[in-house]
Amino acid sequence: MAPPPRTPRAVIGGNLRRIREELGMTQHETARHLALCGLMWSRQKLSAAEQGLRPIEIEDLILLAIAFNTPLTEFLKGAGHVEVGAVSLELRLIQQVLRGEHFRSELSTLGPTERLRELTRAINLKGKIDSALHPEAVEADFDLARKLGVPLEAVTSTAYSIWDRTLTEERDAQAVAFSDLPIRQRQAQRGHVTRALTQQLESELRRRSLLDDGKE
Repeated sequence: MAPPPRTPRAVIGGNLRRIREELGMTQHETARHLALCGLMWSRQKLSAAEQGLRPIEIEDLILLAIAFNTPLTEFLKGAGHVEVGAVSLELRLIQQVLRGEHFRSELSTLGPTERLRELTRAINLKGKIDSALHPEAVEADFDLARKLGVPLEAVTSTAYSIWDRTLTEERDAQAVAFSDLPIRQRQAQRGHVTRALTQQLESELRRRSLLDDGKE
């Protein structure tokens, strides 16, 4: 039996806690950091948000993304369904909406109900294919594939040939070495690692003639 749909605040709160813990920050440290970025949350308010006990406004979400230097989609990461208004939506569809990838011109002539049904059908099919082909972490691989205009399969298979794992997994593995640094230094080092790995991967894609020389 599939688990019941979660609320947006529960999904966002769980991911907020994940992001904070990945950065090695306590709730007190995070509250101080958020205040510097314009989000005046106490430790108690942060704790309630992480537990899904308080609503998170769009203004809060924007400032959280800025404070943690992370895409909005990271706060809605995961699988399953979420209750949005009177409907239950796949998290993958919500992530596509945030990335602006849900728009399909051929659906413009459909009514709202039919359009939602078709979008849900398409995202479910894509999710099944992606899960079968790439059960591992592929967030960075997906972003690079979209940037370069190449199939995700080209990026992940090439990454495996270099590191025996995906770009995302290699980046995260190398970033562990910086876990004791202050947050800004960790973010800077993570960025350096990502850029270096991306350049290496792009060079290999070109060597294999999977990427045109004109694409960067």
